[in-house]
Amino acid sequence: MFVQTEFNKSNNNNDLSRSAHDQVASGYEELFKDLDLISRFCMPICSRDNEVREVALDVISKTVEGWLDGVGSPKHYRLAERRRLQGSANGCACSDIVGNPVNDIPKEYMELVTLHLPIILRLSLSCPFVNVREKCQHILEIVERRGLSVPYPLIHGPSAFIDPDELPPLSTFNEKTHTLFVDAFLQNNRLDHVTQ
Repeated sequence: MFVQTEFNKSNNNNDLSRSAHDQVASGYEELFKDLDLISRFCMPICSRDNEVREVALDVISKTVEGWLDGVGSPKHYRLAERRRLQGSANGCACSDIVGNPVNDIPKEYMELVTLHLPIILRLSLSCPFVNVREKCQHILEIVERRGLSVPYPLIHGPSAFIDPDELPPLSTFNEKTHTLFVDAFLQNNRLDHVTQ
């Protein structure tokens, strides 16, 4: 992997550098915990079986709704203290708008939702399975109805350098090309930018 997670402290004479290395290493550890949490959350949808994907999508949807209701946290909360939002006096993670239902959600659950929203957005745009795209879009709509801000793509298409009109829409690929994208998604658990 390209990220160094441990640092050699034996040949370092500067205590300030040593503490900086410790902070960076602990930051990487937290990042890896977050990535692991997201990977395990989305792994069940990487299946060829449509029924397995449907069950996994229902579980993901119910989990996000549970977090929005303030229940159902996996292993109670794994994000670091450094990432906790500074909320209002009532311990909420959002604005102080009176009557906003988001203010009633504990910040630990809000952070779990916001941690997973980018991957849900990505799946809603570029997953090769239609049912996954539709269900992820539905999850984003649920989150938006609850008063949270939902991420949106800054550009449409694979990149700012390729005009989206130069590529066919995701649903118009021939069967062979679609099969290649499905195989790549299932083997690597990654989404291809070109399929957008």
